[in-house]
Amino acid sequence: MPTQLPLVIYVPAQNHPPARRRVCDLPAEERPLYRLHQAGSSALATTELLALVLGTADAPGLSADLLDSFGSLHQLAQASKTRLMKVRGIGEAQAGRLPTTEKVALEVMDTTLLYLPLVLWRARSARGDEKAVMLGTL
Repeated sequence: MPTQLPLVIYVPAQNHPPARRRVCDLPAEERPLYRLHQAGSSALATTELLALVLGTADAPGLSADLLDSFGSLHQLAQASKTRLMKVRGIGEAQAGRLPTTEKVALEVMDTTLLYLPLVLWRARSARGDEKAVMLGTL
């Protein structure tokens, strides 16, 4: 008597991570670069600013994943290259670019802070603020 084998259906495992938000999936008015040109950098969220730095098609989703993984821009900037490369979508080039961006921002801040007292002194002396003028002559 022949025995009937059970019917087994093979279903491949669905281990694919969910798709990220891509720039082309966003309406034009929600794209980070468009918003930057229309409203300026102060109107952008942290994820949008990071997406502009990353500059890839999946940057909106990738920037959200990075901030979820590291918690803040400061923690992200302090992360090692190998730790950054563990995030799906971050390769060697992106892992090198992210800390470099922080260094550029710090250089800009240092330069700005260096000249800030001079700018304030000139603005106050132009208004005729006596204390500012006297401090400038010391």
